[in-house]
Amino acid sequence: MTLGRIKAHILEQAKTEAERLIEGTKEGLKLKLSRARASLRGEMEGRLAALDQKLQEENAFALSKLRAQNHLKLLELKNQIVEGLFHRVLEHLLALPTQEYLELLEGWLNRLDLKERAYLRLSPEDTNRIGEELVNRINSSRKAGAPPGVSTEVLFLDTDTAPIKGGFILRTRKFEIDHSVETFLKQLKEDLTPKLAEELFGGNQ
Repeated sequence: MTLGRIKAHILEQAKTEAERLIEGTKEGLKLKLSRARASLRGEMEGRLAALDQKLQEENAFALSKLRAQNHLKLLELKNQIVEGLFHRVLEHLLALPTQEYLELLEGWLNRLDLKERAYLRLSPEDTNRIGEELVNRINSSRKAGAPPGVSTEVLFLDTDTAPIKGGFILRTRKFEIDHSVETFLKQLKEDLTPKLAEELFGGNQ
C-alpha cells in the first residue's frame, strides 16, 4: 500500500470517527436540550401556577375587603335612616302644642300609680310652662274615690330642674325614675329597631 493510499485510508477513518462522534454529540445535545426544555417548561408552568394562585388569592382578598366595606357602608346608611326616624319623633314630641304635651306627661305619670311622696323634676322650660299645672292635675285626679280626710297630694314640683329636653325625672325616697323623652326614645329604639329594619329593608340586613 502506497503512502498516499495509507494517508487516504487514515483520513477516511478519521472522518468516519469524527462523523460518529459528531452524531453522538448531536444526539447528546438534542437529549440535553429536550431535558432542558422540559425542565424549563415545568419551571415556567410552576411559576405561572404560583402567580395565578397568588393573583386569585389577592383578588379574593380584595373582593372580600370590598364586600366588607360595602356592608359597613350599607349598615351605616341603615343606622342613619333609623336614627333619622327617631330624631324626627323627638322633634315631634318637643313641638307638641302645650295642651297635648301636658296630657302626654299626665298619662305617663298616671300609669306610675304613685303611693308615696314624689318630686317631679322637669326641664327649665317645662318647669315654667307646665310644672304647676301638671302637678295639680295629678293630685286632683287622685281625689276621686279617696277616703275623706286622706291627703291625695303625693306629687310635688322639684325646685331643681333637670338637664333634659322633655319628659320628666321622678324622685322618691326609695327610687328615681328617668322618664325623659331622650331615655324614652332610647328604650323605644332598642325595642323597635329590629322590627323597623325588617319593615324598611326586608330580609336583606
